[in-house]
Amino acid sequence: MIHTTLAEAAFRKVCDEIWKPLTDTATERSKTIAANRMHSLTGLFVDAATNANIRGTRWAGYQAVTEYLDHAAPVHGKTTVDKAVNRALRAIDGSVVEVKERAFALLTV
Repeated sequence: MIHTTLAEAAFRKVCDEIWKPLTDTATERSKTIAANRMHSLTGLFVDAATNANIRGTRWAGYQAVTEYLDHAAPVHGKTTVDKAVNRALRAIDGSVVEVKERAFALLTV
């Protein structure tokens, strides 16, 4: 993965496979959430310091997805501590693990 290039457009297609594009009937809130997610993911892939040494590779694409899920995706909670606990629990939750596995599978083809 680290030796295989990945263009931004291809990264966006992988993200569209993971988080299916919304239909025309989606609510404005859903559209905003999806747009914010794609903006964050693209930023992590294209600009994040954490990807500086691997930028433009399939490994960077995978790292962008996992960094988003573990550190950037919105999380519920009233306090900072509640949010931190929920973020930690979510990192080991089956649904997030499944998304990471899906991303890995899509980026290793």
